[in-house]
Amino acid sequence: MNNSGQRESHKPSSGIANSSLFRDSSLLRLCPTSKDLRRGVIVPLLAIMLPVLLMIAGFGIYLANAQLIRSELRTAVDFASRAGARKLSMEQSQAAAVSAAIDVASRNTIVGEPLALSPQSVRIGESRQRNGVNSRFEFTAGSSRPNSVQVTGSTRGNRGLTGFFSAISGVSDVEFTLPSTATNLDRDICLVIDRSGSMMFPIQGGFTNERCGPVPANSRFAALVRAVNVFINELNKTPQQELVCLASYSSNIVVRCKCCPRVIGSDPVTGDPIINPCSGVSSLCGGQTRYTYTFPEAQIHSTLSTNTAALLGPINQMAALGVAGATAIGSGLQQGIAAVKGAGSRPFAFPTIVLLTDGEHNEGTSPDIIAQQAKAENIVVHTITFSVTADQALMQKVAGITGGKHIHADDAGDLNAAFREIAQTLPVMLTN
Repeated sequence: MNNSGQRESHKPSSGIANSSLFRDSSLLRLCPTSKDLRRGVIVPLLAIMLPVLLMIAGFGIYLANAQLIRSELRTAVDFASRAGARKLSMEQSQAAAVSAAIDVASRNTIVGEPLALSPQSVRIGESRQRNGVNSRFEFTAGSSRPNSVQVTGSTRGNRGLTGFFSAISGVSDVEFTLPSTATNLDRDICLVIDRSGSMMFPIQGGFTNERCGPVPANSRFAALVRAVNVFINELNKTPQQELVCLASYSSNIVVRCKCCPRVIGSDPVTGDPIINPCSGVSSLCGGQTRYTYTFPEAQIHSTLSTNTAALLGPINQMAALGVAGATAIGSGLQQGIAAVKGAGSRPFAFPTIVLLTDGEHNEGTSPDIIAQQAKAENIVVHTITFSVTADQALMQKVAGITGGKHIHADDAGDLNAAFREIAQTLPVMLTN
């Protein structure tokens, strides 16, 4: 009892729980909880994982840079080999092909640096499918009839790559060596020629009513005959095996001619009569005084063949008989499509039509409409216009629709050059 007379109460001690030792919070913090233990694990884990994450990031950058180098190198060597193959086709010169490949390679950059090729990096040879049309192309260097250019590009490059990953990986740079082979491919070609009446006219203009053969030596058709011979000679020089066929067009025509010899005019200088001996058609008369020739609007004269005589025979026959009629260019192109996709066509050859006219389309379906069909069948149509009266704009349109080229010829020399250029314009495909 205290001095005030009240009984003093004494609560029993709670023991350790009331100990001043555990009432001190600073001392309690000395004992780690499970939360504290987890926090302690994360720190060393981060210390271990951070370098690993940095290495993974560095490796990703390294791979991305390497892939960029490889992709740019692939683009460069592909462009170079195609340029070389194109030059080989156009100029038939191995030296020119090598030079073209090196030049185009130098215009392509690998992470900002031009690709430098040595002449030894460019090989000229022959690519063939040795085991049929479904087999791979095999390249052989040094062929006597080359049709391929192989470019091998090599580059080193940790270009743009910092030294961190190189230092820890021990790899200081990346090297790629990639080959690319471009091959000039075989073509199936149909020559579609104009046999309208204007093809009897003089090359440099003028008019004649003459429709009977043989065609005058200074006529457009005579120039065509010479140009076709140039075309065939150029095809025979290429290493590819082209198949050729022939179609022609004018309009439905029947012409009755006198047998020869006959007077067809007078010499402009002397005034003497010009006698047409009709060489090559005398046998057509059969002892009669006249002969007749008939042409449909358009027709196929020969199917696809390596036999160039099959091409020249009908042309020479037309030159002997004479040509006449209107100008149904669309019908001629339609027959060309049928011929180049018809008998003898090859599934892996490039179908090509060479379409010539000296005038304006004036009968039947317009050729630009028929050109859409050629495009749908993956046929390239090259067009040649001859003389000042030709509709160049329409023929440019036809060629443009199909991915072909248009060439205008003002004279016989230009016509020869046009056929020569198209003969040398071979399709190119990457075969490696």
